[in-house]
Amino acid sequence: MTDNGGQTITITSIVAAETLQPFVQLDWRAGGAQLTPDEARALSRQLAEAAEAADTDAFLMEFLKERVWHGADDSLAKSAVVLEGLREYREARRGG
Repeated sequence: MTDNGGQTITITSIVAAETLQPFVQLDWRAGGAQLTPDEARALSRQLAEAAEAADTDAFLMEFLKERVWHGADDSLAKSAVVLEGLREYREARRGG
């Protein structure tokens, strides 16, 4: 997350529930922002990290759903629980 004078930008990796496609979600209150070069570099790093996390999360969701739970009716829900736990662990390791 980047906070530029009350203009908070949140960057999150997500996986589409139906297609298991990876996405990076950007949320902000203001329509635009002016960033210092250091802020822009930090945002760039966060975007790159979120893109990598989105790819990894989607891979993991598909692997768990198809290879671990073999497409069982509740495999998507089980996969989501594991993914949430791993995201929390990843965030804690990053110090967030």
